Amino acid sequence: MYVFYIIVGRNYKKQNQKIMPFRVTENLRDKKVYKEIQDDDIELYGEIHNRSDVTLISTGETSIIGRIDDSTLTVISETEIKHTGNLDGSSSVKLISKQGNVTVNEEINGSSSLAVEAAYDITLKGNINGSSSINLISKYGNITIHSSDINGSSRLTAIAEGDIIFNKHNGDGADINGSSFVELISTRGSITIDGHVDGSSTVRLTAFKDITIHEIDDSSSVISRSNGKIILNGKIDGDSYAEFRANEGILITDKVSGNSLTKLATNSGEIRINNNIEHGGKVIYWPSPSFQLGGSGSNSATAEEWVSEYDPSIGGEIEGSWWNNWFWSYGFVSYNINKPKTLEELIEIVKNNQGNTIKAVGGGWSFSDINLPLQEQNEVSQVSIFGKGKGNSVDLSKVFRHMNNFGLPMDNYPQEVARSLNHSSDYNLNELRNDVRSGVHLQSVASTECVLIDTRGLNSSLQCHLGEVNYEDSFGKPYYRFWVEAGITMTDLNKLLDHQSPRMAIEASGGSPGATLAGTLATATHGGEYKDKLLVDRIKAVHLVAPNGEQWWIEGKDKVMEEIELKNALGTRNINIINNATTNLSGLTSEDFLKTVVVSLGAIGIAYSIVLDVVPQFTVRQKTIKYCGNENATGWQNLLSKANVSISDLENRDSTANERLVNFLKDGSLNGTGIPEEKNRYVDLAINPLSYSSWIVNREFFEQKIAIDKNQPTLFETYPASLTQKMTEGADSAEMGGQLVGRILDFMSLPRDTLGLAITAGHIPSFPNALSNSPMLLSALMSHLQVKAMWNQTNESDKRRGHKFLDDILEGILDALQNTYEEVVSDFTGLSYEVGAIGWPDGGFPGRGYEVALPSTVAFSYTVEIMRLIENFRSQNKVFLGYISIRLCPKTNTLFGMQQFEDSVMVEVVAHRTPQANEIFDELINYTKSYNITPNFSTQTFPMFHWGLETELFDGTYLENTILGEPYSVSLGMSRLDVFKFVKDYIRKGEPPIFDNAFLNRMGLNS
Repeated sequence: MYVFYIIVGRNYKKQNQKIMPFRVTENLRDKKVYKEIQDDDIELYGEIHNRSDVTLISTGETSIIGRIDDSTLTVISETEIKHTGNLDGSSSVKLISKQGNVTVNEEINGSSSLAVEAAYDITLKGNINGSSSINLISKYGNITIHSSDINGSSRLTAIAEGDIIFNKHNGDGADINGSSFVELISTRGSITIDGHVDGSSTVRLTAFKDITIHEIDDSSSVISRSNGKIILNGKIDGDSYAEFRANEGILITDKVSGNSLTKLATNSGEIRINNNIEHGGKVIYWPSPSFQLGGSGSNSATAEEWVSEYDPSIGGEIEGSWWNNWFWSYGFVSYNINKPKTLEELIEIVKNNQGNTIKAVGGGWSFSDINLPLQEQNEVSQVSIFGKGKGNSVDLSKVFRHMNNFGLPMDNYPQEVARSLNHSSDYNLNELRNDVRSGVHLQSVASTECVLIDTRGLNSSLQCHLGEVNYEDSFGKPYYRFWVEAGITMTDLNKLLDHQSPRMAIEASGGSPGATLAGTLATATHGGEYKDKLLVDRIKAVHLVAPNGEQWWIEGKDKVMEEIELKNALGTRNINIINNATTNLSGLTSEDFLKTVVVSLGAIGIAYSIVLDVVPQFTVRQKTIKYCGNENATGWQNLLSKANVSISDLENRDSTANERLVNFLKDGSLNGTGIPEEKNRYVDLAINPLSYSSWIVNREFFEQKIAIDKNQPTLFETYPASLTQKMTEGADSAEMGGQLVGRILDFMSLPRDTLGLAITAGHIPSFPNALSNSPMLLSALMSHLQVKAMWNQTNESDKRRGHKFLDDILEGILDALQNTYEEVVSDFTGLSYEVGAIGWPDGGFPGRGYEVALPSTVAFSYTVEIMRLIENFRSQNKVFLGYISIRLCPKTNTLFGMQQFEDSVMVEVVAHRTPQANEIFDELINYTKSYNITPNFSTQTFPMFHWGLETELFDGTYLENTILGEPYSVSLGMSRLDVFKFVKDYIRKGEPPIFDNAFLNRMGLNS
């Protein structure tokens, strides 16, 4: 291929002189052309063909008149782009207009691809066929597709802020057929399809305003949701599937017939079918009183709550900043997200919003509504990504072969939100923020009464003001004190400590890597270092910014700084100090105050800085043993047998059996890790809930010694090998690529001929095509595989295609994480904060997760009981991709830390979010709410739960029946709940309770 470069520099012009466009009239073939036009317009008349690669960059307008065949073209223009030539022969065209419109006037076919990004309107004219792929993004305008048809297994995705109109420019309806896929999203406008959807096509529509469709026929599938109305100006026929969700009502002007299934749901307004339900047609609708049928066939219409979804109203339409938590359970646009960089800025923000609700957030790693600046539950529901995704379904019959079931449920809402966010975002360099326009997916918090403070800009060391403070405890163990701004993430804090001189470390860290120090403490996040003080119990002082911008310095029984030194360091005399010399605390001590404000739930004030105890940097040796299953027992059963514990003893809540298992996990000379109990500092037990394989992790610490294993494998290095090994165990070989490929083909119900034949037959492309539009590829992949595995479990004789397939995927992940895919025992030595750092995705992951703390006398009884519940769901063909993790922690000294038992056993269940996972987790959490941990049930005491994971199903009544409701100070007659509220109100000093929110209201902790 020849390479031909043309560089055109700036053309200067006299005033009022018109510059002629830069014209290319020759045909471009076998050439790579790069043209950069600084001021001129571009007119490209010649054809581009024979594998040419052309890039045009212009600040003017660009016109492409010639045909493009078997070539690549990229156009970047400041203003308008017009494309009037055909696009053929597997060509690829990308058109980007930064400030204008884009028009494409001719046909697109021959497996070609077209991607258009425009600031304003996009117009397409001409056929779209021949397996072509079209992707359109209009940031502020409309998209109009004046097409004859979309067919030939073509693919069209479009997202616009304005209206999306699909019709034929000569006045006839434009059809979507030929097994095509179309997805249209209008974030603030309407969608109109003035034609048929037929020929086994799949269409997904989402609009803020009305959706109008002409007709659905011939085994097609249409899934639509509208914040306005949905109107079908025709019938649903020919074994088709339709799913309509509309906020303001649904109208079908004709009939539902021909063995078609139609699901209808509205939030307000009427659901009406003007004609009949006949010839095997079936309608499911909700709510019951909304349905009206103009013709016959009422016995084919069933009232059923087939979807659980909150009011899709977005409230005020605004432009601001977007925030979502890491687990994609809550997200919204607000123009009140503040990002202070200094203490003074933080104080000013709080003072200026004294009458508003303020919430501080950092990395957003909390799963629940604890950090939402909202007071009412209905407000929380409106920004719930999780709630809006409940019951979401996708027709997968076109994705996998032989899956003739329609509407198998799959939660895709986080992906849709992520896609709308990508479309809606502008990065503002001056403001250092993302400017986002709210829409049908991106909910808004428009009220000036809701203020979010992103504290991650408060991430600096303050150690220079504290000086070097080191001491030894009563056992001669060395400690340092370290002062740091509390918005720093745990990852950055670990690195900052390691770069001190001398090098320092957190001994028992806890905390997800992206969580801030303040958030980690406020929710009592922990690790599994059962012999060492929890991170929350290493805090020596907390510097709070309270209502009205009041500053508070709270120390416990240990002196941290002299008052004059503190005020000089902060540059202020206006600070409230509580220390061991403070009186008039109504019978409480400064230590009581410190114990309260550390695990504060974000209710007392915004933690600006923290003084904590750290240790000299050290090395960790981690050893893991995997307990595998065999033909006689699962890995979990083999582990229990080795520990001399029976499942029946645990089911009978035998405290001795529970304690024996705890001691077994602590002692590597018994459990097989090889680290004896006297040296072991850490316990983590991971269980695969599908296979019941189990992994025990123990750790040995080498203090004042830095020995790093340079051969530490990463997850991305180990996972391919781990997955391949697990997937091919016992698999048959196949002609086309061996055991792994054969296993995957079997799972997807594809013939084991050759890969080329499988692709030629059209069996494989549908699956990657179904994933290609998701900005959360991993989540979409897991959802699709789970649904297919569930279908296989029921419909395939080979059970390796069902739950066992998911089991092997999950087993491969856990083996890779623990490096046990080659040997059942792994051994790794590394720097303290690097061991166990597996690298969670920065963008987050849609999931479910809860954790409870139980005493060691009953914790594993609880574990086997929830495992039995999970197994019951599995027998109903309902599974999740996740894990059970059990860690040991010492008892905390803090008031509200969940580790309130001498040996606190933390039981965590986490999974990828799907409708099946939702059902299982709701049942597990509801079961936990009534789980009495008291021996002999003489009284009623419930487990403590993790404040940073899911808490929505817990409330103040539940808290009263935990340790928090028991007496804390007998002399004062106060429970822990009473003390918490007293300290909260004491620091508030009569100012409005600006940090209260719906979470605190539900927990009964509001002022």
